[in-house]
Amino acid sequence: MSRKIMSMFLGLVLVFCMTAAGFAEDVFVTKFGKKYHHVDSGIAKNRDGETITLEEAQKRGLKPSKDYLRRQEVPENEIKK
Repeated sequence: MSRKIMSMFLGLVLVFCMTAAGFAEDVFVTKFGKKYHHVDSGIAKNRDGETITLEEAQKRGLKPSKDYLRRQEVPENEIKK
């Protein structure tokens, strides 16, 4: 009985951890930039910088780029690349 309960508990913990990680969006920031960008944007492909979580970017006081905001308003499949 206790083995079954322990297995269920560990399963729930695993699901919770995977769900929490799934909500952490990564963004791209340049070395001295004041804005963050989608990791697949042209800025991210052509410049040196780092990928961080959206939460970290907001903690640093960075603002979203215009392109980032535009992509948030338009469904992903309608974005022209």
